[in-house]
Amino acid sequence: MNSGAAATNGVLTPTTDAPVAGDRVRVAYGVFGRLGRVTSTSPGYVLVRYDDGARELIDSARRPVWVVD
Repeated sequence: MNSGAAATNGVLTPTTDAPVAGDRVRVAYGVFGRLGRVTSTSPGYVLVRYDDGARELIDSARRPVWVVD
């Protein structure tokens, strides 16, 4: 359940582990980010389905992704 940054005791801390399918994540976007769920992963990329129904392929080297629980 770790990712580019993982939630631990309510604090986001960076890790090197990638998120896995099914993880609830927040993707860097604007001030607060966007919430969604990981649907699939490949080396360096994460496919996220956002709560509003949109989907996006994220390059984890360019945009931080945090697992939020």
